[in-house]
Amino acid sequence: MHLHLEKSVWMDARETLSLDAIMHQATTSLIISGHTLYKFASDLYVKNALVDLLARNVRVTLVLLNPYSSYSYAHRPFHDLESQGVPYKSQMHKTIDFVHEISTSLGHPQTFNVYLTQYMPRFRTILIDDSICHVQLYMYGKDVSLTPELVITEQSQTPWFGVIRDSLQEMLKSVDVIPLIKDGRYNENWDNSQIADGLKKCLHTKCCRDQRNFWSTIETIILGYQNNPQRRNENGLYDEDYTPGTFTLDCISPATQYINPRMSFDRWLDRVLDDEIALIKAHQAELFYRYSESDLRVDVRRVLDLCRIDGNPLKCNIWLQEYSDIIRRILFTLLVNNPDHELNTCPQLTHERQELIIDAINWLEKNRQPSIKQWLHLSIAAGLLGINEKSTHAATSSIEHHGAIVLERPGESRAEAISRVGQDLWETANSNCRIDASDFFLNVLSSAYGNFKLAVFLDDFLESVVALKYYQELLRMYPSLEIDCIPRSIRCGNDATFDDLQILLPRFPDLARSNRFRIVEKGPKIGGVNLLKIHPEVTQVIDQASALDVRGARNYEMMQGIMKEAYFGFMVCREISESVTGLFAPDRPLIYIHHTPGERSFDGFKLRHERNQNGRMLAKTTVNDQKEKWGGGSGWLLHHQSDNYRNRYQILSSFYSQQAPNFHAKFGALLESEVEGFLDKLNGRVLVIGCGSGKEVEYLRQKGRDVWGFDFSPDAIALARQRNIHLKNRFFVEDLYNIDTIMQGEFDGIVANAVLLHLLDRDHLVMILEKIRARLKPSGLCFVRNLDKEGGVKEEFDSRLYYQDRWFVYYTEDELTQAARRAGFSILDRVRHRHAVHKGVYWLSLLLKNGTITRFNSLPIDTENEWDIFLGYASADTAELAQEVYIQLTEQTFHVFFAPSAVKTGTELPVKVSQALNHCRYFVALISPEYERSGWCKLELNQRVTRDTNSDTPTILPFLIGGAEIPSVISHLAYKEFPNSQTSASRIVQEILGKINKE
Repeated sequence: MHLHLEKSVWMDARETLSLDAIMHQATTSLIISGHTLYKFASDLYVKNALVDLLARNVRVTLVLLNPYSSYSYAHRPFHDLESQGVPYKSQMHKTIDFVHEISTSLGHPQTFNVYLTQYMPRFRTILIDDSICHVQLYMYGKDVSLTPELVITEQSQTPWFGVIRDSLQEMLKSVDVIPLIKDGRYNENWDNSQIADGLKKCLHTKCCRDQRNFWSTIETIILGYQNNPQRRNENGLYDEDYTPGTFTLDCISPATQYINPRMSFDRWLDRVLDDEIALIKAHQAELFYRYSESDLRVDVRRVLDLCRIDGNPLKCNIWLQEYSDIIRRILFTLLVNNPDHELNTCPQLTHERQELIIDAINWLEKNRQPSIKQWLHLSIAAGLLGINEKSTHAATSSIEHHGAIVLERPGESRAEAISRVGQDLWETANSNCRIDASDFFLNVLSSAYGNFKLAVFLDDFLESVVALKYYQELLRMYPSLEIDCIPRSIRCGNDATFDDLQILLPRFPDLARSNRFRIVEKGPKIGGVNLLKIHPEVTQVIDQASALDVRGARNYEMMQGIMKEAYFGFMVCREISESVTGLFAPDRPLIYIHHTPGERSFDGFKLRHERNQNGRMLAKTTVNDQKEKWGGGSGWLLHHQSDNYRNRYQILSSFYSQQAPNFHAKFGALLESEVEGFLDKLNGRVLVIGCGSGKEVEYLRQKGRDVWGFDFSPDAIALARQRNIHLKNRFFVEDLYNIDTIMQGEFDGIVANAVLLHLLDRDHLVMILEKIRARLKPSGLCFVRNLDKEGGVKEEFDSRLYYQDRWFVYYTEDELTQAARRAGFSILDRVRHRHAVHKGVYWLSLLLKNGTITRFNSLPIDTENEWDIFLGYASADTAELAQEVYIQLTEQTFHVFFAPSAVKTGTELPVKVSQALNHCRYFVALISPEYERSGWCKLELNQRVTRDTNSDTPTILPFLIGGAEIPSVISHLAYKEFPNSQTSASRIVQEILGKINKE
């Protein structure tokens, strides 16, 4: 090949591809080679980067070695697997798909070439197909004609890099070799041996500042980072307060009260290293050929004490939940120059026992016929399989072994073991001790009409075997469901890895055949999900998911506060798990809880020594403290109380899921000016109930509000996320009846626009309003908009829209306002107008304020007076407002005399009115601007009152209604409001009470 290269980059595809290296270093050509090139097919970041390069006319060359091979099916031709009914998409097929997608999207650029270096004649016609004619195939082997441009002979037993470099000498003359990448992967300046050598230099040099840049690269590799720090949280998966665990290793000290047992860090580390070194020696003793155990222990301590760029020792950045894997990564870096070295230290809890668990699954299917809900519980209960064989350090906490599902007992036959393990799983899954949101989750799936994407984080290997069975049943039952499964990318204790799942998948044929089940290769490199470290591909999967299904207690503890709707499932069997859940391992508690975005279900772990129960320390706030909330809330319990409720709920759910796109097309952009006016009055943190496709959320966000929205329809939420990409983590699926428990903290405003008209029962209105008020800050506002229907219609099924039923409840204006007041709201404003389409139907809009109007200090005000307040008005245009003020004052248990006619200068007062003036403590009158302009002023009114009474009744008012400010002639209150306004009435009453309380 005759190329003129200004700057070329050679990359080894066995390692993660660095976008920085591609985008910034390759200006003329890029060569990528390696055995695992096909893996790029699932990396969207890589695809986008290559498309950008090709668009800039950079010559891209992909060289794939031995595309037949894979870790899972080494040396087994895929057609043999296919003949056994095992679906197997070969590396070659994946590469073709990858190449074809990029090539066709850019119109088959001539600068894009792919070289395959193995003889596979059956693929020849596929590769030369017209649709991918720019993919060039170069093969070696017997009876193959070699092209003059590239020659790779049968003498290819030398190391792969040398073969490729020799074969492409002309092209490689000006190529920079970059086998290692930065940012938590391999750095461009070193290979594996240089990493270990450089680390030792850092350990044994008095001044490590010279190696600071070097060390900053190595530390990210050791800590298991898989991302670029500058782009780490660009999808907003966590907030600034995110902490991936309960405490870091530097906290371990005899003085730390919340750690059990208390000990020094040195003593603790000695115990950990005793276990880890013993495990490594038991399985690969040859790794110690160049390192004495004593030197190894010293160097591990030194690594943990090396300072990061922030000035803190490395151990300050290692959380309890991940320490065992990171210390093992340090050991492997020192021993074999590779922190990613894989060593199966728990074969008895992985492949050696998989057949036993698969047989137990078959036993359960035959003898118990589990429902989908029971398979869910079984997949969680499987977390206790063989934990009696698991070490304390592997679990990063002491384990309750007595609750284990024992896998092997002396003298037990294979058939007896299968039935016993199956029965133990069944009994554990049906434990009475649980916090369980499975009903809520399955209801969400049942409601989903369009695609629902579930991102799954797996945990232990044996637990994952049962989980695969559950996911297979889940996909069968819910055709709109898609699952992205994210195991560990490398071996971490007994956790399931990507390669494990590739091996297991053929045992679950429906999963293996389904294009709705995908396994993500770039999962965590440590035994827990630290959101600071996850690979961009995993970030993208999370970002695109409708919800997460997270297994394992460590994952739960490390993912608190994730800005995504999540379900966490695990068995309580660790001391740390007991502390954060408030449940105790001997009871075999089963946990499956629901988090809305940003939630944390436990808090105050470092204060747990202050709360002791049954000899166990409990966090300040545990899951069990809010059991109903995390178990799906009261809403789902309510749905189960009545067949009528359940039917109404299902009809509504079906409508708003199936019709979500149509409903949005008709109403999604419709936000009336009246509604906007009410929304403008809300400030601060706002929650939108029944947000649908998100129009209120979008409007409030544009106004600078901190706004969230939820809806019971998964399809509506999916639409809201698609339409508002920048707000996608602000929407979640929830039930209106759970308003009292969802999210955390209080809100400045809550919106219920056309939502309460779908209550399952009219009598629930006050209950729901009380729940809404409980979530508001003091003086927080709520905007409610509902329907009133003439003719006495109270509730009905209506099918006028799309000829599909919906359930409606209607309230008159009086019913709605009275319910609001009973719930503890004061009414600031209300508007009623005709529906634009339907005759006899009216929209009712209310602006509610948290808290009723404050009563004055003592009852009664004055036993000598018959009336607390005399209320009058000076003109007909204020009569309606005066009536509303009277109602609100009466509701506050005031004894109010309401003058039946206008009180103004020049009129003779009726005897009854005069008597009331003589026997009231306070006088209030409302006047209009017309009377103010004609000479009426509050001084004259005050004189009138004084003249017509024998006592000195203080005039609190007048209120000047709708006019400009008037001079304060006397010390009494001057106020202006607009007539016929609910807001005005409430404010007037507040001012009256404020005046009374001051006196």
